[in-house]
Amino acid sequence: MTDISPEFNYPTLPHLRATRSAWTHWSWYDVARTVGGGLLGALAGAVLLVWCTPDAGRAVTTGLWLRRLLCAALPLTLGLCLAEGHLRRAREAWLRAAGTAVLWAAGGCLLLVALGVLLPHIRWEAVIPWLTALHVPFWVRGPLLWLAALPAHLSTEVVAWGLCAVVVSLAFARGFPGARHPGQTLAAGLLAGVLLGALLPALLPDALPAGTAGRWLYALAVLLPAGGLLGFCHAVVREWGKRQWLLVLFGDHPGRHYPLYDAPLTLGTAPDNTLVLDVTGGVRPHHAIIRREDGRVLIAPIVPEALVVLCDRRADVSELFDGNDLQIGETVVRYYSVPDR
Repeated sequence: MTDISPEFNYPTLPHLRATRSAWTHWSWYDVARTVGGGLLGALAGAVLLVWCTPDAGRAVTTGLWLRRLLCAALPLTLGLCLAEGHLRRAREAWLRAAGTAVLWAAGGCLLLVALGVLLPHIRWEAVIPWLTALHVPFWVRGPLLWLAALPAHLSTEVVAWGLCAVVVSLAFARGFPGARHPGQTLAAGLLAGVLLGALLPALLPDALPAGTAGRWLYALAVLLPAGGLLGFCHAVVREWGKRQWLLVLFGDHPGRHYPLYDAPLTLGTAPDNTLVLDVTGGVRPHHAIIRREDGRVLIAPIVPEALVVLCDRRADVSELFDGNDLQIGETVVRYYSVPDR
């Protein structure tokens, strides 16, 4: 592989324009993994919800609302983290990320409860005319009007569960900041929250049975759709938004995709890498880095003695092109790139 000088005078290499679409290169492994993580978190949340909320009635106090949101948000956040992290190779990093995400989820739930206390005291009939008169673009005024009209059409409970989905998504983004694009994470949370808010009025029964049966019915009716929608929306938004990514061909989790965002992607055996590799094959703790520079995607070894094989040849600092195969140790990945829509 031709070396690139420190002045980055790139050699002219043949490059074929990528014509594939990201829609045709979905990672169904990643979709199933993320949905499964959301459902596992939902089941754990249902158990906590039944255990921590003794009465099945839906006219609840602020303290009971806080327990409900925490019992739902914390396991859902952990479920998404479980699907994202490397438990076998990077247990310490996963625990640190999951702890950060749970703390953010708990803070978000406290904020939701505070809003729930304030919402009944807001005169929405006075707020809506004020929003209508604002001299701001329609794309700003429209969503504000929609949010202000929600309490008149949906119960506070349904709105809170929808916002809980947004809180979980944002907390998850804080736990794994390099694995997901923040804008995509927010979009997934909003989409899941809107869908959950639309489904809950039909899913929640008007009258709940007394005792444990009622608590189980309520928990499963809320949390299973929430977990499934969160996982599915994250998977769909991620697959739709990816432009460059690595596909694992051989190694841990073959079929998994690692999208490339603005932040550098690191490879190695250390748990703080984005792609954690097996220690066999002479792989270093921090072996290689993939970064964007001037519209190009470059790969370079982090230490001079680190071996990076690109298209069957040793690479120093090299540009990645669509369809290139990359081998580090016993792990083989393929780089994909699609044109912007």
